[in-house]
Amino acid sequence: MLSSLFRKIIMLTTAFMIYKNRYRIMNWVLSFPTIRQVAVSTTMKIPLIRKMFFQSTFRSDVAGK
Repeated sequence: MLSSLFRKIIMLTTAFMIYKNRYRIMNWVLSFPTIRQVAVSTTMKIPLIRKMFFQSTFRSDVAGK
């Protein structure tokens, strides 16, 4: 009983700490070139994400001409 409660408390604390530092953890993980390359190539294989990326990157500003 007590060990089960202690385990749940540790798991909740760990989950909270990961959630609280999620961007710091993601920046640390993506600082490795191989992992970053795999993440980008995998993400760019998803059609919706690729379409949104290219639309925002290569949008033509017709109103500015």
